[in-house]
Amino acid sequence: MKIKIFQACQNFYPVKGGIETLVLETSRELVKMGYEITVVTSNRTTENSKKLPAKEKIYGINIRRFNFKKISRYKTSIDALKFLLSSDFDILHVHGIGFLSDIIPLVKSGGNKKIVLNTHGGIFHTKKMMFVKNIYFNTMTRFSAKFADKIIADSEHDKELIEKIADKKKISVIGHGVPWQRLSKIRRNGNGKTLIHFGRIASNKKIDKILHAVKILKKSIPDVKFFVVGADWGELKKLKELANKLGIKKNVIFTGEVNEKKLYQIMSKSDLFVLASEYEGFGISVIEAMAAGLPAVVNDIETMKELVQNGKNGFRIDFNDYDCVAKTILRLLKDKSLRKKIEASNRSYTKKFDWSFVAKKIDSVYREVID
Repeated sequence: MKIKIFQACQNFYPVKGGIETLVLETSRELVKMGYEITVVTSNRTTENSKKLPAKEKIYGINIRRFNFKKISRYKTSIDALKFLLSSDFDILHVHGIGFLSDIIPLVKSGGNKKIVLNTHGGIFHTKKMMFVKNIYFNTMTRFSAKFADKIIADSEHDKELIEKIADKKKISVIGHGVPWQRLSKIRRNGNGKTLIHFGRIASNKKIDKILHAVKILKKSIPDVKFFVVGADWGELKKLKELANKLGIKKNVIFTGEVNEKKLYQIMSKSDLFVLASEYEGFGISVIEAMAAGLPAVVNDIETMKELVQNGKNGFRIDFNDYDCVAKTILRLLKDKSLRKKIEASNRSYTKKFDWSFVAKKIDSVYREVID
């Protein structure tokens, strides 16, 4: 008899993002292992978009979609809650901190339900409303964490955060994964003049800081190119205006969201990956870039200390120091042998992040919870 797993996440396929991709890829692998997977999620990709089918099945994954209502920054769904309370499953795997984690005590009260909470970096992706976030984290999230049988943190930094409000014995660290098999086959032919950033174009990514560094780089490499790949989350207009103001409009290419094939094409002609984020729950894009052999120049934040070792697979620097950022990038662009050395190291290092390995770790957590 198959073990029934319900994955609860605010957004899912066809929405693209860190949590959405993790749920999709690990669910595909878990289906191969013999699990019966149902994803409970929203019926819209964005607030005003067309409704998605209430029921769908892709890659052997059952999808049940419900209407979510937004109250300020908080999204709720009474229909999703009713469905979870009335459904039969072996484990409910909740992804993210918010309404779905807040209802864990209610779901638990409906019977001896086994629940795994995946924190995904919590709610501290930006420094906005920190006072309110801290109150919420230390009350609602603390209360819900008591009812979870196991808690999965994305990183050691994430683990340190959740340990403040939850039993340490419950917590396991399982990072995100990447399609390593596909990424590792990308053959790169950069010209020593091309940078890439991919992911959501959001405020916490601080792409504006990279633009300032590109302005300085242009003095040494007039035809330097910077590809910004990803969907706009409210920052694109400001970034385009800044690029124009800095005199680098022709050096910066905003591609918008692209499919996997197009992304891999851009990665193949890039020389290094840049990330200026002020916060990352894990850093999926960094692992993806490294799996393709790209050196990573990243902001020196806690999460990056677990992924990037200076000189070995990239560099961690303070992106507030534009001159230092430009100097570091210039060094990599000029030194082809260093890039080749890092490329070999990165492809080897990232093999352990293949989705098949991540799914096996999640499988171990499930079996521990059931046992």
